[in-house]
Amino acid sequence: MTRSNSSTVAGPLGDPYGYATHDVLNQPPALADYDVYGSDPVLQSVVRTFDAEWAEQKLRDAGQVIGSAHVQELARQANRQLPELRTHDRVGNRVDRTFAGTIRAPARRSRAAPSPICGIKAKTAFAARSA
Repeated sequence: MTRSNSSTVAGPLGDPYGYATHDVLNQPPALADYDVYGSDPVLQSVVRTFDAEWAEQKLRDAGQVIGSAHVQELARQANRQLPELRTHDRVGNRVDRTFAGTIRAPARRSRAAPSPICGIKAKTAFAARSA
């Protein structure tokens, strides 16, 4: 360890507390603030192959929103709270519902969810079956 002129002590890796053991070099950088659609040439060719150029601008907008650091953080927060299956209500009737958990994560109630921004409407499996 080396002592500088200031009162902090820095180890060989720049850690002032001396806890760093090594530099991690085999991990890719975080995927944040990138265009998901613009960086996927296969998806772009599929869109062109099936004559869906009319959706190109919406796909570009959605790709930029979904690849943003903000939406990546919302996804990380939502994945921390696992869904919970509730088979019966408080009086014993069978309900078979899935809930997002007992604690409402900020990602589940965020007004900045990607679907409304991108103009994408999602169907649940139940809605798709009953339609």
